[in-house]
Amino acid sequence: MSNWSFGQRVIVNHTRTVNQTGTQRTDAFSDGVTYVRVTSDTTGVFVAFGKTPTAAVSTGIRLVANEPKTFKIDNADKLAAIVASSTANVFVEELSE
Repeated sequence: MSNWSFGQRVIVNHTRTVNQTGTQRTDAFSDGVTYVRVTSDTTGVFVAFGKTPTAAVSTGIRLVANEPKTFKIDNADKLAAIVASSTANVFVEELSE
């Protein structure tokens, strides 16, 4: 796989279609992964990380569409995402050195 993000490789991709009616979670990230890169395609989304995360518009981390952000995570975390309105695809890339 390509190696272009601060010397990190993308080892697993997750895609979730999210809407405003409920939080959508990824599977647990791979063992040993400590960074993930996240972006959405059409609108801003709100995300949360944890073992059983629930994303909320009022408390989530806001991501602007088409602007990838890299997050440090704990082992076996998941990502939850929700949008305020409409729908969006959220793309999550697990990164490894």
